[in-house]
Amino acid sequence: MNYKVTALTPLLVGDGRELSPIDYMVWKDQVNVLDQSRIFKLLARGPRLDGYLAQLRKASKLDFASWGGFAQNFSQRRIPFESPEYTPVWNAAPSESLFIPTFASGLRGPYLPASALKGALRSGLIFSRWSTGTMERLASSIENDRLPRRAVEAAETSAGASQVKILGMADSEPVSASSFKV
Repeated sequence: MNYKVTALTPLLVGDGRELSPIDYMVWKDQVNVLDQSRIFKLLARGPRLDGYLAQLRKASKLDFASWGGFAQNFSQRRIPFESPEYTPVWNAAPSESLFIPTFASGLRGPYLPASALKGALRSGLIFSRWSTGTMERLASSIENDRLPRRAVEAAETSAGASQVKILGMADSEPVSASSFKV
């Protein structure tokens, strides 16, 4: 059987990497992910490479006034904001909070890993079985010096086996880039 997944809340399935604020530039209510290798090849032909590298060394994010042309001409991809109201907030934010996690992606493009979906279903199952008694048992088991290995197992299992193990899932087909928003 095949099912279509529609996420009702923002969904992030990261691959462990992040775009730093110097890997992209915000322009016209969208994040423009810069093609750095292409930019370096272009700048290596002229005198601007030293200026670009100097700004990369000292900058927390790229200056649009100096390097805005790169956002227009050398973007690998453009990711729109959910709302244009986010642009001024983004520009005023400190650079430490501007790292963007990247979505899980394979050779054919970004996809939804089955493990992420199964983890969400498992969390929902545990939440549905959570009770005051479960919380008290968990609190009493934590009172010891050593934490239990599988603290939520009591809430998840009833017949001695995990009920999520019966679900067989596979990774999704690649998702179009137009469905992503920041």
